Amino acid sequence: MRILIVDDEIMIREWLHQTILSLPFPFEYVKTASNGVEALSLMKTSTFDLVFIDIKMPKMNGIQLLKQVHETYPKVITIMLTSYEEFKYAQDALRYHASDYILKSECTKDKLAEVLGLCMENKTQPAGSRIGTDSIRELLLHQRSQAFTHELIRVFSSLEGKNLFVTALYPQKNTVQKELVTMFSSPDGVITPVGEVGEFEGVTYMLFSLGQITTSSNQALLKQGYMQYLHETASAVVSCGKTVQGVQEIHTSLTHAYYGLRSLFYSNRGFCSEYSSKQQLDKQVVEHLCGDATDAIRNYNRVQTEILVEALKKYFKATRPTCIEYVKDTFFTLVSTYIVFNCKDPSEVHMKLNNLKGVIHSIGSYDKLLELTHNFLEGDEQSYYKKYWSPAVAEAIKYIENNYHTIYSAIDVADHVELTLDHFSRMFKKELGVPVSTYLINYKLDVAALMIKSSNLSIKEIAQKVGISNVSYFSKRFKEKFSMQPIVYRMHAT
Repeated sequence: MRILIVDDEIMIREWLHQTILSLPFPFEYVKTASNGVEALSLMKTSTFDLVFIDIKMPKMNGIQLLKQVHETYPKVITIMLTSYEEFKYAQDALRYHASDYILKSECTKDKLAEVLGLCMENKTQPAGSRIGTDSIRELLLHQRSQAFTHELIRVFSSLEGKNLFVTALYPQKNTVQKELVTMFSSPDGVITPVGEVGEFEGVTYMLFSLGQITTSSNQALLKQGYMQYLHETASAVVSCGKTVQGVQEIHTSLTHAYYGLRSLFYSNRGFCSEYSSKQQLDKQVVEHLCGDATDAIRNYNRVQTEILVEALKKYFKATRPTCIEYVKDTFFTLVSTYIVFNCKDPSEVHMKLNNLKGVIHSIGSYDKLLELTHNFLEGDEQSYYKKYWSPAVAEAIKYIENNYHTIYSAIDVADHVELTLDHFSRMFKKELGVPVSTYLINYKLDVAALMIKSSNLSIKEIAQKVGISNVSYFSKRFKEKFSMQPIVYRMHAT
């Protein structure tokens, strides 16, 4: 990584320079400049991946420098580092595509490590205008902000006035053939891909426009036909949001597509062209049923267990909650209780629970989740594994269980089962519903979550124990999975 630090305060420059070099990243060089003019001179003779820019500087201020960097070197990542909280500066930074706006008072070594980790990831992603993952996360967690709207306008301003909708594709398009996301036409109109909104939780959100619509057009049929085409030809699970007019309403379509994709968990279909919300989930009802069912399991009351679990199954089927993780965690509670109270060898309990967590997380349909629950509660867990896993995948799961802390990529797992990565990845995805890399990181994070709850080890020590050396990367992935930083997760667990 090649970095340039632009700040007129020598103490700040030196601190940033030394702190960045002390971090465990592959640096080619880290250079400094005391103002914008000096920075531009350096950029003419050296190539940079990332530039830290102060705002108040002599000769050329940071916003002027940012504008020139954006216009002349559009692929360079820029980060504003300043003592000023004025909204006007933040607006200007956003206008010229700054990746972050960091106050000097909040710039710690850990913050720099987090920023550099994200920049390393961004370098490996395809170029192009899109909305940041954090912005999409905030939107889907019902925290829409004015900044998000500004970002939509910045990225998609040329599409104002068009009929637009967002489509969610899983898995991410790096495993979906990009050439299959093309124009689609029928007697009801034309659908044209116009850009990528962004990615979140392994899902890619693509933006499409509707054209050649007449009074006799059936837009619902047109969108349904395209969703089915994408599902069948691109081997993706897909869902589209409602059609909106105007860029500022794209957020509505994105939210619609997100929940539509999650609703597919309860059906056997691979695509969804319209999403209608179901009955509101009452967590008190779930907790009451789950609590009574776990009591019945502890008391070895098989008849009562079957009655309560069946009631729970029917309740989820009727309400179809989009908080799928909550549904999976509920059934994990039931099955893990059964394991604890029925495992003949206590030394195997921890291993079985870790394995179960990974399996439940990977399940892609409600019916398979119910089948797994039934098999375990009947004391016949092996029948589930044998039915759905080939010998190579079963061996891979066992290898991950025993060696997750020393496995660094899917290549390690493919090498262990003596298959090519391409062939093994397709096999693993088909049988478990998620890529092997996703399964591996989620397994590591689930083990880490247990450690955070049950030990006094530092977050850094836990990250290293599960085989993730970069604590910033660990924290980022942990937050993506559990919607909170590891330290906050520990506070909630106590």
